[in-house]
Amino acid sequence: MNARARIAAADCWLFDLDGTLVDSAPDLQAALQHTLATFILPPTDFALIRGFVGAGARAAIERALRFLGEDVDAAPVDDMLATFLAHYGANPTKHSVVYPGVMACLEALHARGHGLACVTNKHEGLARAVLEGFHLSQWLPVVIGGDTLTVRKPEAEPLAEACRRLGCSLERAAMVGDSITDVAAARN
Repeated sequence: MNARARIAAADCWLFDLDGTLVDSAPDLQAALQHTLATFILPPTDFALIRGFVGAGARAAIERALRFLGEDVDAAPVDDMLATFLAHYGANPTKHSVVYPGVMACLEALHARGHGLACVTNKHEGLARAVLEGFHLSQWLPVVIGGDTLTVRKPEAEPLAEACRRLGCSLERAAMVGDSITDVAAARN
């Protein structure tokens, strides 16, 4: 079956969150800048944050540290992560926006009886806060975050777990995302 036919046959749709449903880069950037300032490090350029996200907050912090020429092994990454998550958790939708057409797409898929889930590397609690803040949770009852299982995307298990919770087979699912991590998860 070719890709177009597989998409047409999908019974459930798995959506990434950041960069797919929501442009969250402004709030992630604010959390990263707050974290860097807290640890007396210079800010990063806003345009760079889009390249730092997708693999989770820890990876974004480590990438920012490398970009700034800091020794990641010597940096207090765990403390920085806690600071990042606290700031972001208090402001997950302050500057972010839902992409045009997302609401209509989710509503239409839901109306047609498709199972819908969010599969993201963002911590599940933060993902739920974003979905609720933008009133997307009504269409995405299943949320698999980066901390829901012991593995995260690009591993296949988060997608498989979302399908299990939706009562849908992997063969009848379509993954919608914006990064190589999403593509790799779908292929896996």
